[in-house]
Amino acid sequence: MNGGLIFDLLKPKQTIADLGSGMNPSHWWPSVKPESTIDAFDLNFTIEPKDDGRFFFLQDVTKMKGIEGFEKKYDLLVADHIFEHVENMEGMIESIDWIAKPGCVLHVGIPVANNFTDTFYRLIHRHDSGGHLQRFVYEDPIKMLDKIGFKLVKSEIWEDDWVWLEKCFSLEHNNVKNVTQDEIQYLVDTFRKELTSEKGYLYGYEYIFQR
Repeated sequence: MNGGLIFDLLKPKQTIADLGSGMNPSHWWPSVKPESTIDAFDLNFTIEPKDDGRFFFLQDVTKMKGIEGFEKKYDLLVADHIFEHVENMEGMIESIDWIAKPGCVLHVGIPVANNFTDTFYRLIHRHDSGGHLQRFVYEDPIKMLDKIGFKLVKSEIWEDDWVWLEKCFSLEHNNVKNVTQDEIQYLVDTFRKELTSEKGYLYGYEYIFQR
């Protein structure tokens, strides 16, 4: 689900927070403009730190309120594939409020509740492997973020590219022994062919908000 609206938000000399960035680099990182910095926040990383303006913090993104050094720090916040994964949404909103500068831009990407992808994800991501804990409809992020002064600028339908299943789903971690990676690829190829916006399938939305 590589939303395209993010690329228009990348400007030179930005301080950027990637909230819940995951274990792999986000798809937009190579397009970050000169003299910008990315602070990536997650509870798991496999990325090798480099001296290139990227900084990694093992941090619960729902518990950033009150942490010195982050208050009103960021020009751009990216919260893709994170709202649906956190149990404490109030803490998530408080963290965004704490770290966002006046005028901060926020990119959010979420799935629509109870569609095929959301239901399938809940089925296969068992145990402690990062399941979807929240269910949203289109209006929910708009209402939540309005409470801390973020207004909707633009939104678009977000398609599922199935990269999360192709590259990120761990057969070993989820203790799946009767399915091979080739069979996972078969599912991915089938879903990409059949579950398209042209055929009426809606995964979710990406939003741009500004404070």
